[in-house]
Amino acid sequence: MEAPPESVDERQQRTAALAARLQCGVPEDPDQRSPEHAANWLLSNLLDWHSRELKAEWWEFFRLSELPDQDLLDERSGLAGLRFLQRLAVQRNIPTDRYAFAKQDTDVRAGDELCAKGEKIGEVIAIDIAARTIDIKKSRKTADLHPAAVYVKDVGPSTEVLGEALFRIGTWVAENGIDSPGAYRAARDLLLSRAPRITDLTAPLILPDEKTVDAAKRLATILDHTVLAIQGPPGAGKTFTGARMICELVRQGKRVGITATSHKVIGNLLKEVVAAAGEIGLQRLNCVQKVKKGEKPEHDPPHIRTTVDNAETRAAFLDGADVLAGTQWLWAQQDHFEAVDVLFVDEAGSPPAS
Repeated sequence: MEAPPESVDERQQRTAALAARLQCGVPEDPDQRSPEHAANWLLSNLLDWHSRELKAEWWEFFRLSELPDQDLLDERSGLAGLRFLQRLAVQRNIPTDRYAFAKQDTDVRAGDELCAKGEKIGEVIAIDIAARTIDIKKSRKTADLHPAAVYVKDVGPSTEVLGEALFRIGTWVAENGIDSPGAYRAARDLLLSRAPRITDLTAPLILPDEKTVDAAKRLATILDHTVLAIQGPPGAGKTFTGARMICELVRQGKRVGITATSHKVIGNLLKEVVAAAGEIGLQRLNCVQKVKKGEKPEHDPPHIRTTVDNAETRAAFLDGADVLAGTQWLWAQQDHFEAVDVLFVDEAGSPPAS
C-alpha cells in the first residue's frame, strides 16, 4: 500500500515554530487585533494549509482502500461489481481491458487513476454510464489482475513547492515585519487588505468618464508593488479586460506573468491576449506556456510556445518572451521569484478544478 508523501517530520516542526513566531504578540481575541495582527495570524495559518489539505485527501484514500468491495457500491468515487469482458488492446505489453460494472451512481470519469486495496490498477480511458462499461489502461504489473471493485485515487500532486514558497514569505515577515518595505510587498498588501498602491499618488483609480477597460490599462502601468482586484460575475468581461491590460504592458516593454488554478483557464486568457494584440496591431508578442506532458499540442498556436519542462520554460522566457504562463507550481519556484514585472492571477477566487 502506498504511503503519504509527507509524514510528521522536521518540516512540520519548523513550520510550527515559524507560525509561533508570527503569532507572537497577536491578541487571542480577534476583535482586539490590528490589521497587522490579523495579517500575521492569517499568514501563520496559511503556512501549513497545503499539507493539511493533502492529509485529508490521503485519509480518504486510506478509508476507501480499507472498505470491503461491496461497500464501494455506495461510494461515488468507486465502482463495484466489476466483471472482465475483453482485452481491447496491448501496446508495449501494457493492456487496455474492458469491464462491466454493477448499476450504481458514480463520479468516475476518463483520466481518473484507479486503485484497489491501496494499489494502483490503471487509468480510465473511457466509461459508458448507460452501458455500464469501463475501459482501464493497466500496467505491466497489473496486466493480469481483475479486481472486483476499484476507486479513484483523488490525491493531488505534491504541494511541497507551494508550502516552501509560503514558508519563505513567512520567514521574511517574521524577520522584517508584515508592513515593512522590501520583498513580497504585493503578497503582504493582500494579507493586509490594502487598497492598490499606484506611482501617481494624485490620480484616482478611475478618472471621470473613463471606461473600465481604459482605467484598467492605465492602472496596470502605474501599480507600485501591489494588488489590483477586478471582480465580477461570469460574462462581466474580466478576461477581456485582463488581456488588454497585458497587451498594454507588453507594448510598453514590460514582462508579464499569467497564472490560474488550471491550464485551461490560462489557455483561454492567452487566446484572448493574442486576439487583443491583433486588434491593436501589436506584432511583438511572444508567449510561453507551461502545460502538462499529455496536453502539449502537436502544433503551437500563433504567438504561443508550449513547453512541458520547467527548465525549458524558463529558458524560453529568458530568450526574450514577453508573457510567461503556468500554474502556481511554476510560480512558486524560487528561480521564478520576481521574474516578471506584473503577474496576472485569473479566477483567483475560484477553487481548483477537479
